Amino acid sequence: MTARREVGSGDVAGAPARPSTHDAASPWWTLVAVECGNFAVYMDGFIVTLALPAMAREFGLGIRSVISAQRGPDAQPEGR
Repeated sequence: MTARREVGSGDVAGAPARPSTHDAASPWWTLVAVECGNFAVYMDGFIVTLALPAMAREFGLGIRSVISAQRGPDAQPEGR
């Protein structure tokens, strides 16, 4: 009777099995990529928020004008 070889085993009988390309760590790399994207979005928002007062001073506008320009032309005014 011959020994049964498993899928992914080495090329030579008795050789160690090759590591799988789809190991258990793959979902973690997906999470790492998503969190890096989240970090970039949060940092962008934080930096823009910090820059708003300086932008208002530079352009001689009120802070409300700069905020409304940041939100875009279709945004609703605050308080409505």
